[in-house]
Amino acid sequence: MASAFPPGSRNFRKAMIGKGPAVAVLCAVFLGLGIVGTGKLIAQIEGDRGIPPVASSKDIHVPGIPVNVTSESGEKARQAGWRLAQRKAWATIDGPKMSDDQLDGLVSAVVIEREQIGPRRYIAQLGIIFDRAKAGKFIKSGGGPASTRSAPLLVIPVLYSGG
Repeated sequence: MASAFPPGSRNFRKAMIGKGPAVAVLCAVFLGLGIVGTGKLIAQIEGDRGIPPVASSKDIHVPGIPVNVTSESGEKARQAGWRLAQRKAWATIDGPKMSDDQLDGLVSAVVIEREQIGPRRYIAQLGIIFDRAKAGKFIKSGGGPASTRSAPLLVIPVLYSGG
C-alpha cells in the first residue's frame, strides 16, 4: 500500500533524494512552456512558407533533376543550380514560361538527393516540390487544365439514438 507524504515532511525529502535533477528538468520544461507559451511552438509551422509536420501528397514532386553549374564561388554555383533545377522541373511538368522569381513563389521545397560542392562548381541531383495550390492552375494534366480536387475523404455513417 502506497502512502502519501506531505511535501514538508522528512519522509517526502527522503523519497525525493536522487530525483532532484529529474525533477529540476521537469520543472524547467513546464516553466519554459509557461513563459514561452504553446502558441510560439505552433506558430513555427503556420503561414505560407512554414514547414509542414508531415509530407503532403497534394504537392507536385519532380525527382531526379541533374544539375552541373560553375560560378565564381561554390555558394553562387549552388544557388544557380537550384534555379536551373526549378526551371528544368517546371519544363518537365509542361508549365508555361515564367521568370525565376515567379517560380520561387511556386516552389515549396528543394530535395537534395545527391550533391557535391566545390570551390567554383556545384554538381547535384535534386528534386523540386511545387505547391499544388499555387502551381496547379498553370500546368495541364491529361490535356486539360489541372484539376483542383480535394483530398480523399472517408465518410462513416453513425446512427445516434436517444432511446
